[in-house]
Amino acid sequence: MIASILKFDDHSTIQRQTFIHIPYALRTLFYATVAILFFACGYLFSLRIRNWTRGKPENRSTTRNDVERRAKDLRDGLYMRTLLRDPQQA
Repeated sequence: MIASILKFDDHSTIQRQTFIHIPYALRTLFYATVAILFFACGYLFSLRIRNWTRGKPENRSTTRNDVERRAKDLRDGLYMRTLLRDPQQA
């Protein structure tokens, strides 16, 4: 419709051909396989969404102890204290 408004429609017979030498049965099989794959991907994605939405919101309220603990954990991580500690003391 837009092509006819903008005078782009060319009524020539030259067109791009698809599936030139492929039998009709194989074309049908191709499109059926693509449709099945789309439905399978949609179903698997719906399972993923269901998995994402089943969790509860995390309680992220911050108290003074949490801030101190997080700062200590950050410092230990930056100084690599978790890697340098003696394994026999742990």
